[in-house]
Amino acid sequence: MDFKRILGHKKEIDMLQRAMRSGRLHHAYLFTGPEGIGKKEVAFAFARALNCASPVDNGLDSCGSCNDCSMMDARAHPNLACVYPTDKDGERCAEGLIRIEDVRQVQGVLRYRAMRGKKIAVIDDSEKMMPAAANAFLKTLEEPPPDSMIILVTQHPAGLLPTILSRCQRIGFRPLPKQAVQAFLMETPGMGAEAAEGLAGISSGSLSLAVRYSDSEACEKKLEYVKRLFLLEPKEEDLALKLAEEISKRDDLDEILEFVKMCLRRAALSMEGVGLDAHFQCGQDRPKWAVDSNKIISSYSLAEEARRSVLPPRYANKLLALEALFLNLIAADCRAEEC
Repeated sequence: MDFKRILGHKKEIDMLQRAMRSGRLHHAYLFTGPEGIGKKEVAFAFARALNCASPVDNGLDSCGSCNDCSMMDARAHPNLACVYPTDKDGERCAEGLIRIEDVRQVQGVLRYRAMRGKKIAVIDDSEKMMPAAANAFLKTLEEPPPDSMIILVTQHPAGLLPTILSRCQRIGFRPLPKQAVQAFLMETPGMGAEAAEGLAGISSGSLSLAVRYSDSEACEKKLEYVKRLFLLEPKEEDLALKLAEEISKRDDLDEILEFVKMCLRRAALSMEGVGLDAHFQCGQDRPKWAVDSNKIISSYSLAEEARRSVLPPRYANKLLALEALFLNLIAADCRAEEC
């Protein structure tokens, strides 16, 4: 993909193209922002523009037709190293980790000078580096090979070592506008305007979340869990523990907690008088256990902390994490800093 075809992020792309124009490229970039908004696509478009044999737009974008562009698209270019979290068998896995052998692969690609263009490593979900991998990677950042660039992509920069963060130029990506997500969904066969508007309204500017929520059966199941959570009374600890046990067995726990956060956000906005689209309802206007918008905001933070705790590299016990979360949510006047 070239820069021209990327949805949104004009400000961030302009920043990268100014660096290309001036020749003042940083050796390491940190692309941060919510899931599914296009950070990784920008990273690969950047890599392709820097390695295109026939660049366009005054040398600031790739042509899309040369051999270098084709190899970049296939992730087979000798100047490109791609790293993703994997399971113990080396298979790509959202709940996996980035291990020291993955860092060795990056170091191997970057070690030699590029005959043309620039050696580039794109490390997705970079916060999932194991300690040994992070320490080995730090050495590469401290002494970057010539003609090389590293792009770290992450939703959670706080999960990276401070010493890694300090050596990267950070570029923050914002959620996509609702209209942009809606227009993207409208290109999906069978997607009506009303459905696209509703999905765009609940996706928080994330294309990947919008696509996931378009699966009506999966979306309804998540909505059922949220409704049950929102209907809990402050003294119904037994029901909260039962719900936690049920959800903890799900393979999509991460997505369910994201759904909980989205509904909490909408509840907080509604309580503050912000108008929301009518194509999607979380059930209750607000949770029964929420006395005000401050409680909802603190609950959002607790839900995010629980979500992060069960993901790599922390791997907290899912049942215990959910039990603690739900009991804290329904506790009277519980604040994030007090729970």
